[in-house]
Amino acid sequence: MDIKLDWKNLPGLNYIGPIFPSASAPQGNPTLDSVLQQYDELFEPELGCYIGAPVVLNESKGAKFHKARAVPYALQSKVESTQKDGVIERVTSAVSAAPIVVVGKKESEDVCVCGDFSVTCNAYANVETYPMPQIEDMHSALRGCTVFSVLDIKQAYHQIPIA
Repeated sequence: MDIKLDWKNLPGLNYIGPIFPSASAPQGNPTLDSVLQQYDELFEPELGCYIGAPVVLNESKGAKFHKARAVPYALQSKVESTQKDGVIERVTSAVSAAPIVVVGKKESEDVCVCGDFSVTCNAYANVETYPMPQIEDMHSALRGCTVFSVLDIKQAYHQIPIA
């Protein structure tokens, strides 16, 4: 996860406390340094890995090999450089493979290489489904809140193991 903030030098941020005090909360006032040190593995540059049960594929639906989509010539060198992390690799033949989609990043000249799993894995994955909450319920739950945050998990779908 890349959070581009200088956590230690944010104005006015020198104390982190529980949102709702509880018996399980640590006693005293934890400092930003102590919280960052306690959860240092969350701020490592390498990709993480979901530690829950892996997604199980229903093999009776059959595996699919979907041919690669064309990548614009101007982006090919950028796509090749992103494949060095070992998450996505080029194959010419396999039982199952998903095509990639290349998306430009707003803040830089880099590209984000995404697997289009809608044509392969998603069709035969046994996953839990949850109903989307009603907007009224979300507004009610957020009533009175004054601080909000957005976290973007780096390559989130590539951190879920498949059985």
